[in-house]
Amino acid sequence: MGARSVDVIKAGGKIPGSSNRKVPKDFLASEIESRWSITGKQYRTCGENGILAQLKKYRPDDSYAMLCITMKDLYPGPRWAFCFGWASFNAGVGAFSFLRYDPSWLGIEDPNSEKTMLSMGCHIMCHEIGHQFGLQHCIYYECLMNGVNGADE
Repeated sequence: MGARSVDVIKAGGKIPGSSNRKVPKDFLASEIESRWSITGKQYRTCGENGILAQLKKYRPDDSYAMLCITMKDLYPGPRWAFCFGWASFNAGVGAFSFLRYDPSWLGIEDPNSEKTMLSMGCHIMCHEIGHQFGLQHCIYYECLMNGVNGADE
């Protein structure tokens, strides 16, 4: 039984394969370290109180990986301004944000904003999933696993 090949577990939702465990409805706000920046509130991905460390306890026992997908801004640690996503090579957890791919976040009016956000953001989301399967960064420009440091890349 347990998790199917892909299960969507929303905040507040029951974890597949468990008797009554749930992801807290306010997971980011209640369990994740955050900070304020000039762009607004950001949630930390790495470190003891980051998304990756806290997400591990909610990952279904029979799953390979769990990815936190959000519209909140993320940062890996104090020396970074932001990140689009971050994933662990060995813990089966990752985090990804669509926020910085939203044209309205960039101050751009786009009648196809959802399509634009999905087409740009899914590339990085797949990159983070690649890390969860053990793939490292690649030096080739067009490779999915090439590192990205800005939306223009």
